Amino acid sequence: MHDEYSTHRAQLAVILALREAGHQVVVGLEMFERRDKETLDRWLAGKLPEREFIEAFLRNWCRLLPQYLDIVLYCRDNGVPMTGLNVPRSLTSNVASQCFESLTEEERGRLPPIACEVSPA
Repeated sequence: MHDEYSTHRAQLAVILALREAGHQVVVGLEMFERRDKETLDRWLAGKLPEREFIEAFLRNWCRLLPQYLDIVLYCRDNGVPMTGLNVPRSLTSNVASQCFESLTEEERGRLPPIACEVSPA
């Protein structure tokens, strides 16, 4: 549940438990596009002021920053890599309004190499 603090506290607890168990962790953020890697890397390196990170977050997600703030601060303060997971919004909009087949070859090339089969059933 995106808007429930308890969900995000649980996510942070999982991150902490995995790290304490010695696992390498990368936090994937669905609200950031894959092309936002530089922004996230600058944040993690302490080279992006919090105000600019908040602006980038709100440009991508437009809401709910307080629910995610503990996670992104923990990642920054503890060197936990973060990566954007989303594809450009123009692609998701095209698929939502016109279906997957409407994408050009160039647009399809910007998607991760996954297969998704949808049957009428």
